[in-house]
Amino acid sequence: MLVWALTRMVNVQGEETEEVATPEVDATMAVLDAGLATLDSLRGLTAEEGIDRIGEALKSAGLTRKSQLSTLAKLTAGMRCSWRMTAAWQGRDEGTPAMQVRGFAAWDCGSLGYWHRELPAEPVLPGQVDDTARLKLVRVDAKEVWQMITDLLPRTDEFASSPHPG
Repeated sequence: MLVWALTRMVNVQGEETEEVATPEVDATMAVLDAGLATLDSLRGLTAEEGIDRIGEALKSAGLTRKSQLSTLAKLTAGMRCSWRMTAAWQGRDEGTPAMQVRGFAAWDCGSLGYWHRELPAEPVLPGQVDDTARLKLVRVDAKEVWQMITDLLPRTDEFASSPHPG
């Protein structure tokens, strides 16, 4: 039931998606920040003008591969939301009780589909990511998002067993 609840919480839907120039974007966080910084200045522009303005910002920040530039500009303009899921549990590390953590991040870009943010990889700790950090987005479908949520949850054998009184 937990997977169903988490899937509903982030509104995972299997909708038809538009084609994009490339199913993968590889850039830096500085490039992404440049694109996001333009969003407030897009009021009053047509969708095409807004995508062009975002594309100019991405290019001036260093993204030069045309297919990736086009795709990231459209993703930035069309992003409905982004979210992260993290699971933490008491497990074992080489036989010693230790906290175990895994997570992932996704972008919901509406008609452009879902995008898994592979890099920076979750969980991201404070101060771990700067402008030079690599950004990698990979297009995934709703079934793959469902699988990432399922894979996030620990298996029974991953939990630390409680000590038995002796």
